[in-house]
Amino acid sequence: MNRAVSAAVALAREHGLDPERPVVIGDRQVVLVHLAPAPVLARVGVEDVFGPRLDWQRGAVSFVRYLADGGAPVVPPSELLPPGPFEVEGMVVSFWRFVEDRQELPLDPRVAGEGLRRIHELGLAYDGELAAFWPPSEAEALIERAALTDAERELLRRTIDRIALPERPRQPLHGDAHIWNCVRAPDGPLWIDFDEPCRGPLEWDAATMIESSLVSFGPFEQVDQAYEAAFGDRFTRDELAPFVELRVVLIAEWLGCHLPRYPAAREELDRILAWLRALE
Repeated sequence: MNRAVSAAVALAREHGLDPERPVVIGDRQVVLVHLAPAPVLARVGVEDVFGPRLDWQRGAVSFVRYLADGGAPVVPPSELLPPGPFEVEGMVVSFWRFVEDRQELPLDPRVAGEGLRRIHELGLAYDGELAAFWPPSEAEALIERAALTDAERELLRRTIDRIALPERPRQPLHGDAHIWNCVRAPDGPLWIDFDEPCRGPLEWDAATMIESSLVSFGPFEQVDQAYEAAFGDRFTRDELAPFVELRVVLIAEWLGCHLPRYPAAREELDRILAWLRALE
């Protein structure tokens, strides 16, 4: 974490911003540093497990700036210094406007869902840089890195082999579109954490949003309301099923990668693996 803070502060100073009291507000695979007192948030990707890789972040900065210019409810890249992304000692740093997450405010799930729908609508005209649809290749790449038993890896391999994603039109996506990737601002929820945007099938963002209600924690009324506002009855559950399964595989792998540092993740991992076993 100290390396991440030092990198963010040094880059800010190179570009004329001198943070007086940097404050760490998140420190998982992405370290979030508020460069106080300036309204600037540094996102520092300290690992490549669901974190901001350089090529993904180049597209993210461009895409989110485009969305913000179009009036989408997103937290935009910083206007006070070049947003990047920058690569420093194996870390990826980007700068964004700092918006405080007002925890005392309710998160209106329908407004959040409407915001995601606006992102998708605006994204149809975006022709800039953006990563290709990454989930299938990422699922293959992470399976050996996760701290899983041989039986658990075999379960994930069988699931991956069974998943048959249909050929669908590709469009710009958030990539990780669950409603906890919104901050509560006075004027309504704003979408954040564009660490994995890509061009892919709309079903992926739909599956990402509804997965927690179907699998991890559900049923979740907030999630269902946000999903309805974002997607309505556009997709059947059968149409989303392979995308939900792929999302669950990736979550299992992500949890497995983090087990050595966060042993408490084992409980959620076991619940997800049990859900996958029940599908066989």
